[in-house]
Amino acid sequence: MASALASHRLFGPLLILIAAGVGTIALVRVLLGEKQAQVWDAIKKFGEVLTLEPGNVEALTYSGWYARLIAVQQPEGDGRNSLIAAAEDKLTEAVKADANYPDAQCFLAILLFRDRSDAAGAKPHLDACVASNPPAMVKGMISSLSAEIDAALAGS
Repeated sequence: MASALASHRLFGPLLILIAAGVGTIALVRVLLGEKQAQVWDAIKKFGEVLTLEPGNVEALTYSGWYARLIAVQQPEGDGRNSLIAAAEDKLTEAVKADANYPDAQCFLAILLFRDRSDAAGAKPHLDACVASNPPAMVKGMISSLSAEIDAALAGS
């Protein structure tokens, strides 16, 4: 247990502690830092919503996106990979729940391209995102992504 605490930048040990009932929010704040702890708080709230409403597209989308935000701040390894996989699962589930929800399409496109190097997989989600007129915040996140994906596809 002490070695898990010592490697505070790995998310895997944190998940083990939480599963064991040790993961109080105070521990989360110590291990992740205040900013990431706030994201973790949000993920927990989305989890509560999903317990009541398993197909809630917003909760699926943002729990997946926030998991991805934490994942990309972790060092390469199993903890990061597990979080990226969990984020992808949630975002995929959100797209299945409502293919017209732009945030889910946009975030899944970003994850597939940036974290999986899967331009071909990202392209249809990006196209669906753009076609659904996403909110300004999301548009800003994907403004250059389309050109990058097109370039990656042209080079393959």
